[in-house]
Amino acid sequence: MNLPRLIIADDIEEQRAVPPSVLLVQAMKSCGMRLNVFMSSRREEDLRLMELLSGDTVTCIDAYTAGSGKNLKALFQRRSTPDAISIVCVPLGKRIGDKLFQVYPEPLELAKVLNCGILPVLHASASVAVTTGQALSIISSISEVGKRGVQGLLFSSIKSPREFQLLEQEYNRRSPILSLGYIPKSAERDMPTMPEMSPRSASMKLFQLKSAALQLGNAARQVEWQIIEAMARLNETWTPVERLGYYACHLDIAVINGDISLEGDESLEAFRALGCTVHPCNPEQDPFPESADVLYFPHTMTDVAAGRILSSPGFRQGILKSVRDNKLILAVGSSAVLFGQSYRTSVQSTLEGLGLFPFHAHHVSEDMRPGIRRIEIRGTKDTPFTQKDEKLRGYEAGGFALANPGNPKQYCFAYRNMNSEAETGVSGWSQGRCFVTGLRPDLWSNLGVLYRWLSQKKR
Repeated sequence: MNLPRLIIADDIEEQRAVPPSVLLVQAMKSCGMRLNVFMSSRREEDLRLMELLSGDTVTCIDAYTAGSGKNLKALFQRRSTPDAISIVCVPLGKRIGDKLFQVYPEPLELAKVLNCGILPVLHASASVAVTTGQALSIISSISEVGKRGVQGLLFSSIKSPREFQLLEQEYNRRSPILSLGYIPKSAERDMPTMPEMSPRSASMKLFQLKSAALQLGNAARQVEWQIIEAMARLNETWTPVERLGYYACHLDIAVINGDISLEGDESLEAFRALGCTVHPCNPEQDPFPESADVLYFPHTMTDVAAGRILSSPGFRQGILKSVRDNKLILAVGSSAVLFGQSYRTSVQSTLEGLGLFPFHAHHVSEDMRPGIRRIEIRGTKDTPFTQKDEKLRGYEAGGFALANPGNPKQYCFAYRNMNSEAETGVSGWSQGRCFVTGLRPDLWSNLGVLYRWLSQKKR
């Protein structure tokens, strides 16, 4: 079995700039390549932008939150196809002085699990010698993963062809790894804000980004696209993962507000892997899905999701009736705000919540978002979703905050940061078969939890 695959690890010099990998993926599509796109260790803004520009779903994979290499490979295999290249976009690392570049663990861990090569994208500095030194440091670090390692290298933020020519001469003199071209500085764009990536907004930045990617893809011999494609296709043969070993649940899952999800497609793929059928539901266009066996509320763009549901009498009544009827309901991340007493939006208007749980919620500005914070989650008591001391992995979610959560004994989850020994927070509320948490569990980290929960409604 052959699954063409490649990790693009890009150096993000400016946090407010569009990551080079986003432009590269769109440029590869403009060249006619068929791609399956994955992201790892990326911000919510990066994921949203990638999906908007490509028009396709993006799958998030993470060597830590998946729980094991087998789980990660199972997800990757399900979302990959032999007729397309699977591209994994991950941050490369950070500079340490002028000569050294520290590569993050994530691209190295993914390369080992997926048994594929890494294409670093290095932000060029004003000095040819400094950039070359950092490139050599990157190649040395990545060579530790084995024979695949670095198969080529791209440079970004190059001001002119002449500048690249001088850099390439110095780099080729000191390194045997191929230089595969460059992304010009003129292609760089500022990152759109989350409101600018809302379905209610038509930001000119998105059109400018599509134009920049198209120009990059069509530029003559600026990037060696054919070599990059060949690198992805020359990986070791993929060894299929064993079957998951669960019986098919055959349930209909209604995904509420899936079109504005900020968590990728991996949770929906967990439902599919257990034999469920997933149906998107947009509250602005679709009726309430009364016939669905399960309601799933993913982590989303908080203001848009809250406005759609809390201002819709049909959806308010439908959700409350589903809770009374003991339907299976799972709400994660920012979707938790719907189930509290109230939600204060980014423009300081207050929406009345569904009132199922005691907390109040409010919007949190982008500069207060937690970034990528991996956590381990532990059940603190038995609920229909998790049992006591059962564990999941996942992330802290951003864009909102919950306050006045009521009696601490009502919490169902305790969690700790990836590198912490002590538990640092609590979350999770349960009412019947409705389970709500402000965290983002990675359902692939413990499919047994999801399977047991769904089995309560197995046909």
